[in-house]
Formats: sequence, structure tokens, C-alpha cells
Amino acid sequence: MGFRSLLKKALTDDDNSKFYKVDIGQVFQDRYRVETHLGAGRYASVWLVIDTQTGEHAALKILNSDFYNGHHQIFELEVMQKVTAVSNQSQHPGKNHVTYLKNHFDLEGPTGKHVCMVMPLLGDSIAEKATTGHIIRIPPQTVRNIAKQILLALDFLHRECGVIHTDLQPSNILKDDQGQTPKEIDELVRTQSSGPEFNDPNMQFRLNDLGIACFVDQHLTDDIQSEYLRAPEITLEAPWDPSVDIFSLGCLLFQFITGDLPFVGRPGPGVTADQDRIATLVSTFGPIPNVVLDNAAQRQEFEQQSVNGLGFPISLETMVGQSFAGDTQGMMPIDELELFCDFLRKMLASDPREREHADALYRHAWLAYEG
Repeated sequence: MGFRSLLKKALTDDDNSKFYKVDIGQVFQDRYRVETHLGAGRYASVWLVIDTQTGEHAALKILNSDFYNGHHQIFELEVMQKVTAVSNQSQHPGKNHVTYLKNHFDLEGPTGKHVCMVMPLLGDSIAEKATTGHIIRIPPQTVRNIAKQILLALDFLHRECGVIHTDLQPSNILKDDQGQTPKEIDELVRTQSSGPEFNDPNMQFRLNDLGIACFVDQHLTDDIQSEYLRAPEITLEAPWDPSVDIFSLGCLLFQFITGDLPFVGRPGPGVTADQDRIATLVSTFGPIPNVVLDNAAQRQEFEQQSVNGLGFPISLETMVGQSFAGDTQGMMPIDELELFCDFLRKMLASDPREREHADALYRHAWLAYEG
């Protein structure tokens, strides 16, 4: 869990009765001593704890009582157990770039049972450099490092675990700061430091937050992915598969390199933001195929955009190149720009069948580019 970013918005008192009430210094399972409240989401609170058996820090996630046998069933514990079990037996390098389960237990509260998960304490997320629709550009060599690690993570999840993340976004890609001493972590917590910057091309990352992840053959919900990173088949309410993760990663890599999202979605007279996103995608990467449209619940709403796009073609090279206008020092060489755009096309294809799998993308020439 990214505790340093969460500290900036930590809550001192939750009025949601579904949250489990925790006191600083409280010890769970005669083992995990609560140090501070890291933050809360819509269905869980997260706490910095010390494992008194090992002396190590960890993140304790306590799910609200209305999850599991409640109104908002999720698969998080089952997914985490699957990923951790496979990881313990696997030689796949991607296992080192996905979060995992250290322990789990249940708590009984006034409003029911709370599922609790102990996970590794990770560093800041890439969201520390991002806001909605804008991010400080990250050097290409660092982006290559991030891309390779997340592709390994996705290949591990998709092929070995049978899991789809469904929620790739900057806040779920975290620096792997494991191995720091308790004293170093205490100092970072005390100062609310963000630690090292992202300009280290060898920095290690982990894909975090499997809260709405699902199994390949058992989907939790069709309401997945951030709207800015959403695959077209999700917007169209058509069947989907692990390639939705590849699409989101392609959007993120575009954002990391250019500082902008590829499909922001600009509503206008008679056009919704979603329709504009689909139209921009189609003008850049081609029409949505019939295999998607024929099974799309929202085909009628998006039919014109799915076929005609914006009415004129958009060059991906131009989209990327324009982001460097006025920045001759940071501009990509032409040969690298061509490789990067080829890489993106294999991730952002309008046709899910044309998106390459993570293992093939990992071998793409752009990831080996040295200039």
C-alpha cells in the first residue's frame, strides 16, 4: 500500500458505521500493532502496523462489514489468495511486480464481519506526479522500466493466475520500497516524505490494489476501469477479456511520455464525453469491429462514432509529437517515436483481438531502445 501518499489525506475519524473502529496502539491477532491511520476508500480503511513477530512494517486493510456476504460482494481476498499461492510456486519474474498477501483474518464488529488483509508496505504511487488529465512527463528510459515491470506483472496475472486487474491507473503503480529498515520507515512517516524521485531508471515497482480484480472466467462487474483509461468494449457494454488491462496500460504509457491522456473526452452539443472518446479512438486506430458491436448493449448510442470516428483521421505520431512542441531537448528522436507509436498501436487497437499479449509486448523493440 502507498502509505506516504495516503498520509496526506489520512482521516482521523470515519462516520461510516460500516468501517471497523480502530485505536492507535491496538494489537490484532496478538501480532499487528497499529501505528497510524493511512487512509480510507469507499469500502475499506488502511492502517500502518508493525508485525511484532518480525519487527517489520506492513499495511493492514480492513474491509467494511457490508462486503463479503453483504450487499457489495467482491473477490479481493480470493484473488489475493490465488495470486499469493501461485506466486509461492512460480518462477515467473512478474510475481515480483505484483502485491501479495502476507496474512489475513476476520474481525467481528457491531455491524458484522470484517475481512482483514495484511500486505506489504510499498512506497508512493505514480499518481504523486499525476492529476486528472495531466501528468509531469517522465523520461522515456524510466517509462520503459515501468512498462517492462507492469507487463511482467500483467503476464503473471493473466497467464499464471487467471486474474484481470481491471483498474490500472497511476495510483495503483507503486514504488517497491520493501527492505527499508523500521527506522527509515519511521522517519519517512514522521516527515511525510515521498522518498526518492522517479528519475531512477532502475527503480522497482509493484502493481497494487486488486480490490476490484476478477478472474478471467468469473467477472465481478462490468463497471470497470477509470473512464479516461477505459477500453472501448467496456464503454459499449460488450464482452471483455484480459486485453482491457493492456488497453489501460497503453493509455498510461502515452500519458507518462506526453503528459496528456490520449482519450480525454470532450463533450459538446449532442456529443457526450464517452462518445468523443470513442470517436477519437476510432479516428486514430480504426473502427470498432462488428464482433464487438454485434454484442454491445450500447451499440445504438455509439454507432456513428464507432464507425466514422470524428470524420477525419488522426495520426498517432502527430498526437505524440505535438506534446513536445517547444521542448527540443526532451523531444523523441524520429526513430524512437516510430517505435513507440508501433508499441502503442499493439496495445490500443480498437479490436481487442489485435491487442498483443503482455509477454509479446515485453519483447517489443521500443523497450530495448537505447538511442
